Amino acid sequence: MRKFALAVFACSLAVFLFPALSSNSASEPTKTVTNEVTMRIYFIPFGTRFFVPVGIGDIEKRSHINLWFIRRGPILSEEHPFVQKLSQVLQSQRGTAEIDHQGIRLKVEFGADTFYADNAGAIRKQNTGEKFWLSLVQLDSLEKEIEYFAGVVDIKASKKVAIPN
Repeated sequence: MRKFALAVFACSLAVFLFPALSSNSASEPTKTVTNEVTMRIYFIPFGTRFFVPVGIGDIEKRSHINLWFIRRGPILSEEHPFVQKLSQVLQSQRGTAEIDHQGIRLKVEFGADTFYADNAGAIRKQNTGEKFWLSLVQLDSLEKEIEYFAGVVDIKASKKVAIPN
């Protein structure tokens, strides 16, 4: 009886293990998961006042909210809808005002494009020098949307995840 039970156990184990062992055959390419950062946000709520100004050089370390939007390819090839929405909002209205380099409240990186926004809503696209602006309604809406993520995701996860630049 023991031999029979042992044989049944060995056969059932082989049935379960054989597909797992044979799935990584040399003929099938293995898919590796890659993490690609599609957007980084460094944010201090608009209207926040500081005794020491926040400039372009220190927004990253002084920001209250750090969000990284990551695309996990090839599993998830689509990027988060907020990435496209924020890109459109930041470039929706051309502006003429220079940003206040001592009142930076938002830094957004989309790959090679970097945007800075100040307390008043003036925006500068760093790599081209283009100027945009946000209305008070857009500032309020953008602040609420970014702060919404603070209650949904780990806003300091960037310190825990190693992703190449």
